[in-house]
Amino acid sequence: MAVEAELKRAASTRRRNRLLLGVSISIVIHLTLLFILNHLYRMIPGGSGDGTGSYEIALRTESELSNDTPGSLDDLQPESVSAVAETSPPTSRDLLQAAVPAAKVDLSSSGGGLSLSGEGGASGGGSEGMGGEGNGLGGSGGAGTSFFGITSKGTRIAYILDRSASMNENRKLQSALNELAHSVETLPDFSYFYVVLFSSNTVTPPNQEGWMQARKPVVRNFIRWLNTVEPGGGTEPKDAFIQVLSLDTRPDVIFFLTDGELQHFTPEDLSQLNSRGRKVIINTIGFDTPDTADVLKRMASDSGGVYRYVHTAP
Repeated sequence: MAVEAELKRAASTRRRNRLLLGVSISIVIHLTLLFILNHLYRMIPGGSGDGTGSYEIALRTESELSNDTPGSLDDLQPESVSAVAETSPPTSRDLLQAAVPAAKVDLSSSGGGLSLSGEGGASGGGSEGMGGEGNGLGGSGGAGTSFFGITSKGTRIAYILDRSASMNENRKLQSALNELAHSVETLPDFSYFYVVLFSSNTVTPPNQEGWMQARKPVVRNFIRWLNTVEPGGGTEPKDAFIQVLSLDTRPDVIFFLTDGELQHFTPEDLSQLNSRGRKVIINTIGFDTPDTADVLKRMASDSGGVYRYVHTAP
């Protein structure tokens, strides 16, 4: 009997030891998986290398999602329109071609042909500024997009584009709006955008009372609105910059595009506006404007942004 009891105790001890070994191995495996997942998360494009990227996610209840329907342009409210699932969502190219006659926007040619200069100087412009060639990085991590080859990061992207009368030459306005549509379309849906088109006055999308979240219904309606924009007036961007830099939450990045000599607005004026709060990265794009390259370069470099010269073929 003593031998039988001893055998039972030994068997029980072996079972307990195997159980403890299994638990230990499981803990090691789970800790290893957590470490790998954390490492992969930090490597996600648009994230932050130190794992402190800024993300803004709208949480919605099941009942809210079930009641969501695609709204019209009049019903569009910034930061409050839910995403609509689609089997094959239309691209900016599809929407613009469907909404506007070919005579107004020719997407196949991107406005008659564009060339981006990679050299410095008045004849070429170039990509200069903090962040290296082609990178005007924003002030925070998170999402990102590009505009005429300048890649920037941030969850809030603002665009200030020239729509003056001279932008009607060589289909420059159409080229700029096409690129704007593509840039906004590539934003993740948790990011936000804000657009001001300027000439002698400013024009903004309907119901843009603040930052617009880059969800599919919002982007689709925004692209349709772009096709109603017509060129006209002078080149006065001051009011546009005041509007953007006065937002309750400042942008991480501003893309500024113009094709002419700026009226009543200097790099010093912009620097003063930019100093009244958190400094914003400003990337500048010159359309056929080598004579104003120095002004746009200063505006970019003063903010740590990038300047690029774009030639539009006739």
